[in-house]
Amino acid sequence: TLTPTQIHDNWKQYQQIYEWLEDDLSRETYIEYINAKLLYTSKKLRKLKTDCQYFPEDLPAFTPSSSAVFVDGGAFIGDTLNVFMSKTAGKGCAQYHAFEPDKNNIAQLQAFVQNCGLNFVNMVTSGLWSRSSTLRFSSNYGSRSCVNKFGDAEITLDALDNFQIPATFIKMDIEGAEYEALLGATETIRVYRPNLAIALYHKPDDLIKIPLFIKSLCEKY
Repeated sequence: TLTPTQIHDNWKQYQQIYEWLEDDLSRETYIEYINAKLLYTSKKLRKLKTDCQYFPEDLPAFTPSSSAVFVDGGAFIGDTLNVFMSKTAGKGCAQYHAFEPDKNNIAQLQAFVQNCGLNFVNMVTSGLWSRSSTLRFSSNYGSRSCVNKFGDAEITLDALDNFQIPATFIKMDIEGAEYEALLGATETIRVYRPNLAIALYHKPDDLIKIPLFIKSLCEKY
């Protein structure tokens, strides 16, 4: 949860991030997400939801391209991959690196990739993190499977920088591990300046922590 005290203590940072946002929808979404956390209602926030969250049509830079080198952090069973394919009229892209640590999700993702003959997809049975590691993981929760010290399984984690991928687009929706994963992608982001679609909603402090970190890597973000 997000508390009034947290807002008060970090007000200048929230205000700075709000001012960095370039369009009315982003600013409204940022405010309504904070309100949803404070007031325990997401009614207004739900009205702002789009069906194509990673590839918004009003942001041309985020339009999927057949020349893209796409990093899918939290590939799940191929839901983002499926949308990517539809947006490129089935052409796919130069490289699609799908990171997914949950063995049950991996099995479904692999079946989807094989059935569709997507030879440009590189499946990585690892989660993204700040470094190479092995941690406990709560599996069998579908898209909500996550790193958890009380988890029922162990998974392999690795830093994106270790893969030396010339990424043009990085998506991360990894159930609260986004900040750690960004730490492990520092050089990739600094060198290649990819488009970034990073989930901020899993942890309250991610609303300021993640934008400030990304901005520290490159002022133009």
